[in-house]
Amino acid sequence: MFFDEYRQTTSVFSITTAKGSFTKSTAAELAFTVNQAGCALVGRPLVEATGTLENFRIQAQNLHTDLEGAYQAAVEDLISRLFVDFCPKKDPELLVLHASSHHTSNTMALWEKVRVQLGEGFTVTEIGLRNGTLSDCSGCPYTLCLHFGEKGGCFYGGLMQQEVYPAVRRCDGIVMLCPNYNDALSANLTAAINRQMGTVGLRLLDEVVPLAGYGELIGGEFSGMRFISKGGMVGDEKAMATCARYLREKI
Repeated sequence: MFFDEYRQTTSVFSITTAKGSFTKSTAAELAFTVNQAGCALVGRPLVEATGTLENFRIQAQNLHTDLEGAYQAAVEDLISRLFVDFCPKKDPELLVLHASSHHTSNTMALWEKVRVQLGEGFTVTEIGLRNGTLSDCSGCPYTLCLHFGEKGGCFYGGLMQQEVYPAVRRCDGIVMLCPNYNDALSANLTAAINRQMGTVGLRLLDEVVPLAGYGELIGGEFSGMRFISKGGMVGDEKAMATCARYLREKI
């Protein structure tokens, strides 16, 4: 009965917690359950809020409002994308970003098998980011970045402006193909994400446990946002809880 109620529906989530824990894990379990029941999810379907709304500090600064105003704006954007922007297509476009060779890469060989299983219901656009075609963000002043961003471009141009930005705006889903580089993305895909966010780099501030770093983003819209980078095989069974507790104390 539960599965029948969610079939052919579309969902978003807004999750709040008094203590600031388990919003993502709860959302992940909920998303998996309803998706298994036949429910579709829009891109970025989650708005999460701690009891103090401190996780909206950066957004509040960018919007020139208080924490509650930033939270309300996030929820309004989420609902708008659900009812206005989200329109399932008969032939959705899937953007595939990679930095591998079709001739020698196991990653690309795996993708070709996955692509066959997708069938004919998708339009697939592949963009390669290898061989120096992509430079990292160089950290323009925010106003300059905003000026070019409003025109749909970037001061530095290149592949990101000519191909990646238009494809990201146009597509219905993104697949990033990358082998496991010590539990991290390749440099090319990392640079692509940095260019999307306007991030110059990452500032390492501390090491929570061996090979799990705590730091902040440098430059761009999310400058100052704190993070912990931890590989899946790093640490003992308590390492993830230790990282989460450390990050909560710092922010």
